[in-house]
Amino acid sequence: MRGLLWGIQMVVVLVALAVRFLVGGWWLVILFFTPIGWAFMAVVGTPLLVATILLSATEPSRWRARTLSALAVADLALFVFSGSIADFTDNAHDRWVPLARLVTGNAQVSEAAAGAFGTLAEAALGLYLVATVLVMVLAVRDRRVAVAA
Repeated sequence: MRGLLWGIQMVVVLVALAVRFLVGGWWLVILFFTPIGWAFMAVVGTPLLVATILLSATEPSRWRARTLSALAVADLALFVFSGSIADFTDNAHDRWVPLARLVTGNAQVSEAAAGAFGTLAEAALGLYLVATVLVMVLAVRDRRVAVAA
C-alpha cells in the first residue's frame, strides 16, 4: 500500500507536468528549460511528495481518511490548474489551453475562453495551496499520533 501511494503521487506530478506538452508555448519552455521553471516544479511537487513520505512512514491503518481526502483534493486541483492555465506565444492572439485540446482537439481558444480558463486556473491554484497546507499539517499530525502510539 505504501508503494501504491508513492507511485500515485509520482504519477500525479508527472502527468500534471506532461499536460503542458499538449500545447507548445512559452510556459512549456519556461517550465522545463529554465531554473525558474525547475524551482516552480520543486515548489509545486515537494509538498505532495513530503506528505506521501510522512504517510508512508506509518502503518496504513494509521492513515487518516481526512489526510488522504485532502491529498486527493490537492491532486485534483493540480490537474485542473495544469490543464486550464493558458499558454502564450510570440503572437499576441494565440491562447492555447491543454484542457481545450483534450476536450475539443484544438488548443486554440478565444480571448473570452482564455479568461474563463484563467479564472478556473486561479481557483484551482488557490484550492491547491490550501489543500497542500492542510495535507502537510494533517500528515505531520498523523505521524506524531502514530509515533506516540
